[in-house]
Amino acid sequence: LFFSKYITAKYGSRYKIPDPGAIILVLLSVGLVKWLELDTKYHVDVVGETPSGFPSFRAPWSEIEDPKLLTKLLVDAIVIAAVNYILAMAIAKSFA
Repeated sequence: LFFSKYITAKYGSRYKIPDPGAIILVLLSVGLVKWLELDTKYHVDVVGETPSGFPSFRAPWSEIEDPKLLTKLLVDAIVIAAVNYILAMAIAKSFA
C-alpha cells in the first residue's frame, strides 16, 4: 500500500493515469504469480480465462419461480421508483 501511494504521488501528475501505483501493483502481482507458479505449487486461486463479449440477453424475472416473490419484488420496485421520483422533483424545485 505504501509503494502504491508513493508511486501515485511521484508519477500521478506527470502521467495522465488516475492511479499508476495501483496499476503497477496489479501488474507486479500477476507477474509474480506466473513467475513463481503460485497457482500450481501453493494452490493460490487465480481467475483464469475470462469470457469475452456480452452475455446473451434474458429477462431477470424469468429465473424467479415463485410468483409471490415476483409480486413482492415488483411492489418494492414501484415504491423505490416513487421515492426516487419524489426526491428528484424536490431537488429540481429547489434549483428552479
